Amino acid sequence: MKKTSQCFACLMCLAVTLAVVGNSMLTKVDGAQAALAHGNVTAAVNKLHALEHEVEAQRGKRLADAEADRILALIAALLDSLS
Repeated sequence: MKKTSQCFACLMCLAVTLAVVGNSMLTKVDGAQAALAHGNVTAAVNKLHALEHEVEAQRGKRLADAEADRILALIAALLDSLS
């Protein structure tokens, strides 16, 4: 669970740093974190998948490829730790 908390912290920092894409990324991170805090792993996973889709949609637009890759790597690490 410590690894999961660290990944969420890193993801939150990136989402805040990349707030240029709007509040929706941060909202998805918050939602996943809240779901996990309530023991709802399925909802957390669904929120993280939604975040993946948003990152891909913003790739090359509001997110550079390197930024998108970093966020997707953190999401993948989180999903791996939740499975």
